[in-house]
Amino acid sequence: MDVTNPPLLPGYPTIKHYPLERYLPPLPMGIASAWLNGQVPPGGWVLDPFGATVQLPLEMARAGYRVLAAVNNPIIAFLIETQAAAAPIGEYHAALAELASARKGEERIEKHIQSLYNTECPKCHNTIQARAFTWQKDAPAPETCLIACPHCGETGEYPVSAASLEQLRTFTTTNMHHARALDRVTLPDDPVRNNVEQALQCYPARQLYALITMINRMSGLSLTPLRHKLITALILSACDEGWSYPAQRSRPKQLIVPPRYNENNLWLALEEAIADWQADGPPVPVVRWPEQPPATGGICLFPGRLRELAASLPNIPVNAIVTTLPRPNQAFWTLSALWTGWLWGREAVTPIKSVLNRQRYDWNWLASALDSALDSLQPQISPATPCLALLAEAEPSYLTAALLALDKTDFEVSGMALRPGENMAQIHFNRAAHVTTKATNEPIESIGQAAIQAHLIARAEPAPYLVLHAAASLALAQVHALKPDEDQPVNAWLPHILTRIQHIFTDRDWLIPLGNSTNFPEKSLWWLKETSPANPSLVDQVEMEVVRYLQKHPGTELPELDAAVCTLLPGLMTPSIDLLQACLESYAEKFPPDGLKYRLRMTETPQARRIDLKTMQDLILEIGQKLSYQVIPGAPLIWQDEHQQPVAVFYLAASAIIGRFVFTKSYPPQNSLVVIPGSRVNLLAYKLERDPNLSQMIAAGWRILKFRHLRHIAALPELNRENWFELINADPIDETITQMTIF
Repeated sequence: MDVTNPPLLPGYPTIKHYPLERYLPPLPMGIASAWLNGQVPPGGWVLDPFGATVQLPLEMARAGYRVLAAVNNPIIAFLIETQAAAAPIGEYHAALAELASARKGEERIEKHIQSLYNTECPKCHNTIQARAFTWQKDAPAPETCLIACPHCGETGEYPVSAASLEQLRTFTTTNMHHARALDRVTLPDDPVRNNVEQALQCYPARQLYALITMINRMSGLSLTPLRHKLITALILSACDEGWSYPAQRSRPKQLIVPPRYNENNLWLALEEAIADWQADGPPVPVVRWPEQPPATGGICLFPGRLRELAASLPNIPVNAIVTTLPRPNQAFWTLSALWTGWLWGREAVTPIKSVLNRQRYDWNWLASALDSALDSLQPQISPATPCLALLAEAEPSYLTAALLALDKTDFEVSGMALRPGENMAQIHFNRAAHVTTKATNEPIESIGQAAIQAHLIARAEPAPYLVLHAAASLALAQVHALKPDEDQPVNAWLPHILTRIQHIFTDRDWLIPLGNSTNFPEKSLWWLKETSPANPSLVDQVEMEVVRYLQKHPGTELPELDAAVCTLLPGLMTPSIDLLQACLESYAEKFPPDGLKYRLRMTETPQARRIDLKTMQDLILEIGQKLSYQVIPGAPLIWQDEHQQPVAVFYLAASAIIGRFVFTKSYPPQNSLVVIPGSRVNLLAYKLERDPNLSQMIAAGWRILKFRHLRHIAALPELNRENWFELINADPIDETITQMTIF
């Protein structure tokens, strides 16, 4: 394997929702276990130094590894412990029933909280619970309510009833529940109190009342440890549903009140959270540091920062490091501090109290944070320890910040894989055996330009900015050119590096933006000026590899095919899932039809397509002779007029790999035709959409003629020279796209 170009480990998507997932890295499952398999023996120790996600340590523990996770956020630690317990769904229902039966005065807490959201059904006029009230920011009252009437079945969004508006007036931001929410996080004389107060503004007064009431009632119950954990879990979900929740589900990075938001029914939130908390795997042993999990697999949680754990790492035989590199999220960390205080008290907030002082996180902050953490880790592990860092929602500054921190702290970056369609990056690295120094005095721009140029030549098609930025950053990291100059702090050096990489893209003498976003470099595709692809494009290579794999492995499933193609086209050449699916739709069928396995259609076997190509060749010869043209057999097949001038040049293909024809520029485009099966049309349209170079060449006059349309033309008795071109234009490619293909 080329260490610079490791294959991307695609994993597989998670099917079920899990708690607080909108704040956590959206990672596919199976990546860590696939990487560890064969590299670390079962029972080996794997370190997750950043503890930024829940599913990653659970996956590794279930695969039989002992995972040491440094988790500084009490909310993430609680998520891991609760998901690892894998309590049956019946236990969650029983825990909620126990909370529901608690009393608020003479009333059950369930009925009391439900009554906060009472409204009148506009159809049957029964009193019902609203699912949510919709608000405009800074409005004195909600705009509408969302209902699903259990009596008459009416659903929809309706004006808020007068009774609901009257009830709302009893809730203010100065009541005791607001004060209680504030005091559980910070003391009155604490310097961060104003920031906590500001954060609380994102919670409507009614929601704070409901949450603090439920938390108070939970505290007064005599519960088993398991029941207490499960009720806490459900209330945590309600805490997330309770703030000024955007009307459209989103991935918030800043804690702000959106222009329009939903005030959700928090008792319904408790009930509906049960499905999210239900585990999707068996229980996992979880212990707290320094206790060790069993050799059969489990998680050891260190409730603190990596640098606090680092000195103890030599006592643990760390066999590998697998982690998700954190990315800035002010919303989640601020909310985590609030929720920690509400659920466990002020003392529990202490480890993350500093986040309440920070209103903005940026990439410079991230580079410094990674530098500090990795600097404490580096001396404690062996150079032979393999390391994998996963970056979800990757973007240029995120990638460069990560690579800069690794280079700065004397880690060797051996390679990187990147899937731009999903913005998923995987960085392979290990501790350097000695202090690293810059391996070259070549300017940053020259190194980056050479890497970008080499990648585009290999790719043979325009590439997105993210991929080319990654190519430049990776090349710089591998010669240690990202290392800061002496006396330069990391948070000041990152903007310098980013500016110099961005400067590479301003040189129009060799690199040009393509497409409709040329004024926005990060949204553009980029290509080499005045250069035609000399090799099969990436998209053509993917098509070839998919067909070969289907020929050798009938009955494959998409994850298997994905992993195989990612191995064949590794590193920054990793294809998107959309491209693989476009190839499957063009060549394959599911069997059974509602199953998950794919095989080549009978019409797509090499033998069947050879027959088709011979038939098309014979038809073109026949039609040419009928129209009294001189027919010159071969590849391409040519019709010449009486002056030996080509009037039609036919390129026959059973695939959608047409770049080999159009970029040769051997004949005028207006005389050139590509003849392909109808089942290739959608795949070809996909290629034209993603490759402005190819699209521009086709737009110059090339015609796409489908097998079935050629058969139709050949059967017309009135065919003549005059109507030939009119007939071949009668079935354009853009009218066939997305329709059912005919073979």
